[in-house]
Amino acid sequence: MENKLNYTRIILGGLAGGVIMLVIGMVIHGFILEKHYAFQMGKGCLLDEPRFGGVIHHIVVLLSGIVLAGLYAMSRKQCGAGPKTALCVGFLVGCMSLPGMAAMLSFYDQGFRIPIMTGVDSMLECMAGTLVAGWLYKE
Repeated sequence: MENKLNYTRIILGGLAGGVIMLVIGMVIHGFILEKHYAFQMGKGCLLDEPRFGGVIHHIVVLLSGIVLAGLYAMSRKQCGAGPKTALCVGFLVGCMSLPGMAAMLSFYDQGFRIPIMTGVDSMLECMAGTLVAGWLYKE
């Protein structure tokens, strides 16, 4: 029996997951780390305004949500449908962002909080985004 993927649900679930990822990122980077970013901007280490108004970042996060939804849909056959599989997929993909966080911590003068919270943010975004996408996915 062949399992066919529901691409419409992958895209819809991925976009919903991507929106959740954006919200989590805004809370962590826009509120929790606001003072740290202001300090870095004052030192000239960060741009005062994002390039292209941040549109590229938002598009990439939404596309990442679709990729996470696709990975979840493909993993359902081996691991079974449900939140455990979604969280595992999100956790594994989130782990792939940790080398970038480690590079920020090691090679950039951003202090400790921004890199560490960026790693936490990536893990939370991936896990929550996949959970939402998986919740909306139906074959």
